[in-house]
Amino acid sequence: MNFSKKITLLYILSDLINSTIAWFLFFSYRKIYIENVEWSFSFSIEYANKFLSGLLLIPLFWLIIYTFSGAYDYPNRNKHLSEFQQVFIATLIGVFL
Repeated sequence: MNFSKKITLLYILSDLINSTIAWFLFFSYRKIYIENVEWSFSFSIEYANKFLSGLLLIPLFWLIIYTFSGAYDYPNRNKHLSEFQQVFIATLIGVFL
C-alpha cells in the first residue's frame, strides 16, 4: 500500500472515530442535561436502540458527505486554506441535511 492510500485511510479512520465520539457526547449531554434522563444499568431499550443506530448512522453519514465533497481524493496535495473551505462547506451541507 502506498503512502497516499495510508494517509487516506488514516483520514477516514480519524473522521469515523471523531464523529462517533461527537455523537456519543451530544447524545449523552442531551439525555442528561436537557431531557433529565438518569443513566443506569436499566437504561431503556428505546434509548439504547436510538443511541446505537445513531452511533452507526451518523459517522457513516459524515463519511459519505466528506467523500462526495472530495476530502479524501488527494490527501497529500491539500492546501490548508482550500481544505478548510472544503470541510466547512461539506459540514454546512451536512448540518442542513
